[in-house]
Amino acid sequence: MWLGIYLSTDEVVGQVVDDKLKTISLRRRPIITYTPKSGHVEQDPEEWWTTLTTVVREIKRDVKGQKIKAISVTSQREGLVFVDSEGKPLGRCIIWMDTRAYKEAEYVKKRIGKSTLY
Repeated sequence: MWLGIYLSTDEVVGQVVDDKLKTISLRRRPIITYTPKSGHVEQDPEEWWTTLTTVVREIKRDVKGQKIKAISVTSQREGLVFVDSEGKPLGRCIIWMDTRAYKEAEYVKKRIGKSTLY
């Protein structure tokens, strides 16, 4: 069996498939997105972890001790998480949908050029 985990912008999804790609377990839990001000879009990294562990526990119950051969994990695009010296988040993650630095990004794009920037 194989476990795939996807931490998307909206939810955490875990899916276990067998060697013939038949779904053995599919679990998903939503993630809260915060918009404290216009253009500000954030998520709580601690919630990512809590939600992920919930999904994995549910999958563990579903597969009842059967062996998982491999785990693959992917997640949403760019995000900015500030951490302390112990790696603990100092606050919410500024996710890819956030536009608070739009003016600065446009300035940089004009100065260096879009092709250099990307």
